[in-house]
Amino acid sequence: MKTTRQWRGAVVTAGLAAAVVGLVTGPRAPALEYIWNTTTGNWTESAKWTPNGTPGATDTAWLGKTGTTAQVVTLLANQDVMGLRFTPDNAGSLCAVTVDGAGMTLNLGSAGLNDAGSRGGTSRTINPDIVLTAAQDWQSGDNRCPMYVNGDVSGAFTLTRKGNGNIFIARPNPDFSGNVIGQNSGAFVLNGDGATLGTGAFTFAGSGVGASAKATGGGNVGVYALTNDVTVTANSTLRTEGLVRYTGSFAGGAAFNLTVDRVRDYPNYGLFSFDPGAGESYTPGTGTTTLSNAGYAVKDVGGGVLTLNSENLNIGGGILVLDNLSWADLMANRSGGYNTAGANTWQFSGGGGFAARGTPVEITAGNGIGTSTFDRNFTLGITTRDADGTLFANQPVTVNVATVLTAVRTVSVPCTGAGATDNPYTVAHVLKGTWSGPGALAMAPANTVGLGTGTGDSTLPELVLAGANAWTGGISASLGTSRYLNSGPGGLLQQGLGFVRFDGQGSLPSGNDGSLAYVGTICGGGSDGVGLRRGILFTGGDGAGKTYTLNPGYKLLIGADRNNGGDTSATSFGSTGGLAVLHGMDVYMHSYPGASSTTGAVVQNGELVLGTDSQAVRFIATQGVDTAAVATATAVVDGTSISRLIRKIGPGTLVLDNFTCNKLDGSDNKTGNNWNLAFTVGKGNNSVFDGAIRETGNGASNSTLFSNSPLTLVGGVLELDGVDCTRGLDNHTGGIDAAWSGGMGFAAHGGNRIVNLFGNATPSRLDWGGSNRLFVAAASDTPLIFGSTTADSTVDFRNPFNLNVGTGSLDRYIRLVRGVGTVPEAEMTGGLVNTGAGTANLIVSGYTGLGAPAAGTLVLSNSGNNTYNGTTTVQNGATLLVNGILSSNPAMVTVAATATLGGTGTILRPITVNAGGTLAPGASPGILTVGDGRDVVLESGSNFAVEIGGSTPGLYDQLNVSGSAMLDGNLVLSFTDDFQTPSPTDVFYILTRSGGDGTFAGLEEGALVHVPGSDYTARITYLANWMGSQEASSLSGGDDVALYLPPIPEPATLSVLALGLTVLARPRRCPTSGVCAGGAHRLL
Repeated sequence: MKTTRQWRGAVVTAGLAAAVVGLVTGPRAPALEYIWNTTTGNWTESAKWTPNGTPGATDTAWLGKTGTTAQVVTLLANQDVMGLRFTPDNAGSLCAVTVDGAGMTLNLGSAGLNDAGSRGGTSRTINPDIVLTAAQDWQSGDNRCPMYVNGDVSGAFTLTRKGNGNIFIARPNPDFSGNVIGQNSGAFVLNGDGATLGTGAFTFAGSGVGASAKATGGGNVGVYALTNDVTVTANSTLRTEGLVRYTGSFAGGAAFNLTVDRVRDYPNYGLFSFDPGAGESYTPGTGTTTLSNAGYAVKDVGGGVLTLNSENLNIGGGILVLDNLSWADLMANRSGGYNTAGANTWQFSGGGGFAARGTPVEITAGNGIGTSTFDRNFTLGITTRDADGTLFANQPVTVNVATVLTAVRTVSVPCTGAGATDNPYTVAHVLKGTWSGPGALAMAPANTVGLGTGTGDSTLPELVLAGANAWTGGISASLGTSRYLNSGPGGLLQQGLGFVRFDGQGSLPSGNDGSLAYVGTICGGGSDGVGLRRGILFTGGDGAGKTYTLNPGYKLLIGADRNNGGDTSATSFGSTGGLAVLHGMDVYMHSYPGASSTTGAVVQNGELVLGTDSQAVRFIATQGVDTAAVATATAVVDGTSISRLIRKIGPGTLVLDNFTCNKLDGSDNKTGNNWNLAFTVGKGNNSVFDGAIRETGNGASNSTLFSNSPLTLVGGVLELDGVDCTRGLDNHTGGIDAAWSGGMGFAAHGGNRIVNLFGNATPSRLDWGGSNRLFVAAASDTPLIFGSTTADSTVDFRNPFNLNVGTGSLDRYIRLVRGVGTVPEAEMTGGLVNTGAGTANLIVSGYTGLGAPAAGTLVLSNSGNNTYNGTTTVQNGATLLVNGILSSNPAMVTVAATATLGGTGTILRPITVNAGGTLAPGASPGILTVGDGRDVVLESGSNFAVEIGGSTPGLYDQLNVSGSAMLDGNLVLSFTDDFQTPSPTDVFYILTRSGGDGTFAGLEEGALVHVPGSDYTARITYLANWMGSQEASSLSGGDDVALYLPPIPEPATLSVLALGLTVLARPRRCPTSGVCAGGAHRLL
């Protein structure tokens, strides 16, 4: 049938239309290859093409053929072209090529994208959108010349990727429905937030679709969920550096080998997961699955079918992630055994290893696994992150296999441990069983390349040794040319980034046969030294905790062989998980000859106690190295006249119970090395809590030996146990040096403690940023801190505190940390002032972020000296109790979400309680007054918490507001433990005010209110009239809020009562004269 077209008002046939067009335009020239002959220009500039003209729908545009200068051709309108070619000429000249014109459309024909012969280090970038007008190949010849497709891709034609180079896809491409075929060894690499390759099916015929770990534009960096069905038709290599989760069907077909590899140099990061969704299926292939240099998550898709080929599983340099699988599940699938040939077998080589998701995995002996299986370098864990930022492999792997080490073997662990934090979303892997033999064990970081995952204090490698560690070989740490520190037989020296942690006394090394040997950590020169990021940890425990005593001949050596000290000496020791006690051991603080040395004391959580009553921990300054790697331990000597500094790190507490400073011969060395205690410089900013150092005050053998040295508090807290604090504030003898950007603070343990800095009878005023070195240069991010995670008592802080804002407006932070007690963390009895002409805003806050400690409570009890002139904000879970007076000022007091304001004093400022915030008058219980005519606003979602412990105000919570009170929050009621049965005649006047409006959420006038956990249900009224005492007050005539239990009327009076309620008016309050109608008096 002929078709017809409407053309210029006439009806013509399609053939006639074509003839007319030919008459008007002339015949189209044969397809040409146009070569771009300059650096930059627009597509339509014909003189910049050879031959002169413009490539069209039947032509190929050749870019980057000649020259070494970058070429950019820009589309100013939509453009048709048969294909783009990027291959340089035979001379091998190379240049970067960009097709620009974002927002424009390139209609791409059957010649596709061709970069078959590229080589070198340049890129090809296509920014316009691409519409496929025919089936085509995209070819990238060399990974050194990556191709970036940054626009949308659409169309319904088949797209085949060829060549050994990678093609990076940046957009989601929902309008591309064609099938995708991957050939050769390169990969399609998803490289943008939410990037996909459309909705068509994928065929792996040599390669697949992977992802970049450095996608931009969103928080879910490098995480891709693909719904495409997959068919494998030939041996294929899957390359990725991000997480790619396939949720469609997988058809393995016949025999093929599947190899998992990385895109670029990001080992221990990329990961593939085949996770068929509802209604999808997984059919294994019959070939080998090889993990070369990336992760592969294996799971049960139903009926014991695992996402593995049915022949050999070869764990080479990659990581096998058991996704909600046990080791027994995997071994049942690999029934052919370990290191054998045939179906359902597995092998382990090349530094590969294991990780776990969803449930912990414990590897045990059997099925061919024996004492030689782990006598090799291997890896535990993988750094891949899921879409929410947490670890994909989020559970520990335990190797519980007796192993005979025949050489020094390295366990590589990724940066997934807690480091110096108490981050709960971290993973530490474990070695159990007996590790013996003439070799030795070492740990190294598995990945610190490119992504930054391994370079921060918050995520570092951590390996737990929980078995019997009886190897007899040693480790020689190379510190530079002809400089070695040798551990001696049975020793362990942690030299790379990360922590080795011992889990109980039985896990301490024991293979030295009594000879001198070192357990510890050492680093040489290098840029990775900053941050105290390598060391030895000890696991704590509940109750009495765990006590550690090194086996005979062993010394704990912590140090750095470098010609500088201070904060760059990056080695440490510490603990995690409850209470750990170091009992009677020598700690060598080692350094380069003539250099100072810093040792970090990392306490992730809980307490690390140095020494016991009967056995001290002895700190000894040492130096010395060997010129060669030898089997015996390096003989060290005293490092005399060299400064030694112990820096506390992490949110836990370092307890100075019984330690001494000695020389190697055991003689006293308290003054010989200028010993100092401090916190980590620069760590304790406004958002990081770096824990506490507890002074026990038990005598000259503990922390009081530092009484003649400055104690530097930098983001940390001095926890007082047995002693009050009367130190001065300076960097000289006996003072507290707080002149850092980290702030400082105090906590109390074992009883309330007084802080009266300088010790004067009339406590001295402290100036924020003042010359007495309290804080640096009036910086806003230097908090005063109260409390610690182990404190159980209250600090009585007696010094008046000047917020000291001279000009402008600055925020001053007081950070609160909740301990193990129930009392407030601090009571400031000296008051808060501002002597400057500027505005000083007070922010009372907890800490935020992963692993942040719970927030504590601050009491302001000074009766007349809280006169600072700015706003007050309570936030991040903190509680502020005003038991004194907060002086008159129009500046707002704001209670933010999760925070609480209460107390028994007087606030002469307006109050606003945001959604999620709580106003809780009293102090279990009590009366809080808002005076000076100031108003209170309870916003929607806020909380008004009232505790009832008796029938008169003060025994129940009462808020007295001299201004208006606007109600739109929740009423939260509770009884004290000793008050559970109010009398039927009890009335609780919980809020008094001089005006206002609104009701509590869901509680209109007369509504029933139940006290949770009790049998008490009252009614609420907003018409009560508080007259200063229970007896003089009434349930009507005002606009106060009360709770009452009305008598149950007789049946005959019910109708009368109902009639009375319909005409009940809301009377006005007593006038300001205090005289009410009828001669009654209202208390003013």
